[in-house]
Amino acid sequence: MNAVLIDNNLPQILASNPVVPGPHRRRHIADFVLDAARLDSFNVLLRRLGREEAPLDRDQVATAARQVCRQGNDTPACIAYQLKRATALRRMATDANWNAANDALGIAQLVMEYLDSSGDLIPDQLPSLGRLDDAIVVETAWPQVGEEVAQYLDYRRVRALEARMSPAPRGFRFTREDWEQARHAEVALAAQRERIFTSSYLPTPAGRFFIH
Repeated sequence: MNAVLIDNNLPQILASNPVVPGPHRRRHIADFVLDAARLDSFNVLLRRLGREEAPLDRDQVATAARQVCRQGNDTPACIAYQLKRATALRRMATDANWNAANDALGIAQLVMEYLDSSGDLIPDQLPSLGRLDDAIVVETAWPQVGEEVAQYLDYRRVRALEARMSPAPRGFRFTREDWEQARHAEVALAAQRERIFTSSYLPTPAGRFFIH
């Protein structure tokens, strides 16, 4: 069976510079008209989240929406993928036992504030495309928070293993520092197993000798 490759990235037009304004520029997503003032605020947020390209214009967002619609799903795959990322980001930001490093927590809070706000660029209830703006926000922020989220997800994996082995699961507490120690132990164990696999406990064979 041939593998099916799914592109989870949002349309490339969102990462390009706006073209020169013309008479056929789009500003509609279905029957919804993109508001220029809200787009200005949206661009300010994207800049805070790390966007380096020029600010988006309405034609770029509307064109991206048309391209996403061609996937033919209730929730297009590229949007669903970013929303799954958002779920992991929210879990990381709200986990009291995880001390996020660097600026990841601040970026996560900006993302969550937008996702929870009622002043979206695109209304959430718009069929299929209502979460496109949320997906743009998550994808823009991901280079700043993706590595931290990956570490947090591994922390959750190790925490679940340690909890099952704990003699007092109800009072079990597991911090980032505990995770780091557990990961060092995993790395050391893996290295030991590699040495066992590539070496032998048998003594080195003696050299050949002759009796004259």
